[in-house]
Amino acid sequence: MGQFMETIGHINHFLWGAWTLYVLLGAGILFTLWTKISQFKVLTHGVAVTTGKYDNPDDPGAINHFQALSAA
Repeated sequence: MGQFMETIGHINHFLWGAWTLYVLLGAGILFTLWTKISQFKVLTHGVAVTTGKYDNPDDPGAINHFQALSAA
């Protein structure tokens, strides 16, 4: 059992070393640039929906845009 725990400890130390932070940060930057910073563009759309820019009282339906966004 001691050998098994030591092996698991070595694997854990390898997987969660200092390089893991840099790989995750690099992947985040890569995907941000690859998607042309879409997460920030969509965030502004979410704010517009939340403030009621697209609400029309004459639209059919039981819930408004804010309620749908909150439920999602």
